[in-house]
This record gives sequence, C-alpha cells and structure tokens, in this order.
Amino acid sequence: MNDKDKQILLEIEHFCLGINEHIEIHGNTLEDITNKISFQESVKDSISKIGSLITKLSRDFLLDSVDDAPFVKILDMSNLFAHDYLTVVLSEIWNLVTNEIPALLHFVTLMNVQNYLEEPDDQPWFIELLPPPNKELNDPPSKTQAKAKAKSRAINRKKK
Repeated sequence: MNDKDKQILLEIEHFCLGINEHIEIHGNTLEDITNKISFQESVKDSISKIGSLITKLSRDFLLDSVDDAPFVKILDMSNLFAHDYLTVVLSEIWNLVTNEIPALLHFVTLMNVQNYLEEPDDQPWFIELLPPPNKELNDPPSKTQAKAKAKSRAINRKKK
C-alpha cells in the first residue's frame, strides 16, 4: 500500500467514526434519522466525502481489497447523493449506515493498525474493541471503546 492510500484510509476512518458519533448523539434507529434533518444531512455529507475519498485510492489497492471492504456500495450511494438525490430513500441510507459503514470502519481500522505493526498478522489487544463487520448499531460503541480507539491512534501516530 502506498503512502497516499494510507492517508486516505485514515481520512475514511475519521468520517466513519464521525457517523458513529452522530448516531450516538442523535439516536440509533431509522426513526431517529427520519425525524432529524441535520442528522440526515450530516450522514449524507460524510458518506459523500467517503465516496470521494474511495475514488482517490489507488487502483491496485482497490483491486486487492474489493472483496474485503464495501467500497462499491458506499460509492454507489455517494454517486446517488451527487447526481440523483431525489431518489434516495432514507431506509437505504440507514441500511448503509448500519451495515456498510461498520464493515468499512472495521476494514480501514485494521488496515491502519497493520500499517504500524512490525508483523501484519499480529493484532494488538485493542482490536477486540473494534465492532465486527455488519454489527447492529442498536448497540453503538461505548465511550470507553471510543477512548481506547482514540488512544491507540495517538500511540500509532507517535510511532510514525
């Protein structure tokens, strides 16, 4: 993976964590996103930015990871927001937020962690805190988990 891809993955992780933060603040049901316009717009904006970042990843990286990350589904939704936003249904956005964003977050976090490890197959203790792909958002990450993730990112950045 080249340095540009590494930086893009860090940015994608940032936006995924932002979506999770909005869910923690505003609610974790389809009804919550339906009733709060600012929540909808924030999630749409983050998905659009993630889609834009995906297009900047190298072709080699995308081909290598196409089976492991939901890049295509997120990119499709991002394109809908940009070109055909009137046809987007909130339940489709919610499905993306509850299924694809956690899977993407899991993937990019693992990739970011592996970038800082000596042995890519070694996994540090905090990997267990990461939500598994397709985790239901009815149980959002706790504040302790979020703090552990932030601390691990800070430690990893110092290693750079």
